[in-house]
Amino acid sequence: MNNVLSVILNWNNSDSTINIFNNFISIDDNCDYCIIDNNSNDIEKLKLLNYFKNYNSIIITDEYLSNILLTRKKIYLILNKNNDGYAKGNNIGANLASILNYDYILILNNDLILIEPIINSLLKYLRENENIAIIGPRIIDKNGNTQGPYNKDYILIEFFKSIFYIFFLFYNQLFKSKNNKSKYAYRLMGCCLMIKTHILKKINYFDENTFLYYEEAILSEKLAKINMDTFYLSDISIIHFHQSSTKKINNKILNDIQIKSGLYYYKNYRKNNNILLFLFILTNKYIYKFWHYLIYRFKNL
Repeated sequence: MNNVLSVILNWNNSDSTINIFNNFISIDDNCDYCIIDNNSNDIEKLKLLNYFKNYNSIIITDEYLSNILLTRKKIYLILNKNNDGYAKGNNIGANLASILNYDYILILNNDLILIEPIINSLLKYLRENENIAIIGPRIIDKNGNTQGPYNKDYILIEFFKSIFYIFFLFYNQLFKSKNNKSKYAYRLMGCCLMIKTHILKKINYFDENTFLYYEEAILSEKLAKINMDTFYLSDISIIHFHQSSTKKINNKILNDIQIKSGLYYYKNYRKNNNILLFLFILTNKYIYKFWHYLIYRFKNL
């Protein structure tokens, strides 16, 4: 019996969700699947319904989740009536995993391409290391660059780095090989994470006060309180086509969401004062309005 439930969020990108499902079915089908539609438009929702009906999946609406049959199925399709973001969406899948006694949850974005089996390798580390609560593979973007893992950020340091933002981008590209070794990390990319279900339940799952961004950092702070760790496993990798869903959202709106989530994280989990929080806002707006604009203009010369 599979002891891993893979949770995949969908929002108006059903083709990508179907692709990642087929990708895993063909390469690494050592799990069951929970696809959660975060209130997509009717056309996208119908695509999912028609496709997964062929797999005899269980169709669930969110209000009936607590009344689900207590027997496991291969595929669950949950039609969420609202889009409340990454944290709350994934919590629906995590709650299902807890109800049905899955030991592990694999959080997956739908903009991934699996190039090799990853589940058994991730499981091995989690089973052999009681102190590790979350593990993730190496994440590679479409250009071959490694995304993450990440150290703990500090607002004051990030403010000074923002002044020379472009130079730090080049520095990270030149020294990206430093991320090619397996190691304990502060946080990983949230697009592909395996988590011990009982630990996630113990820390009360993802914090639903953020819609998008900073979920992994908040998880790390929660885990630190119970002396649990995050681990980066570079021996295996997966390709990430970043922002396949968020690219449909206006960049200014995304920047505002990022600032709001960051303020929540730094205030509630890092206990930063109002001066530092103001500095955080200033840093993000400067990067967005100056550096991102400059980079965009340069690319479109």
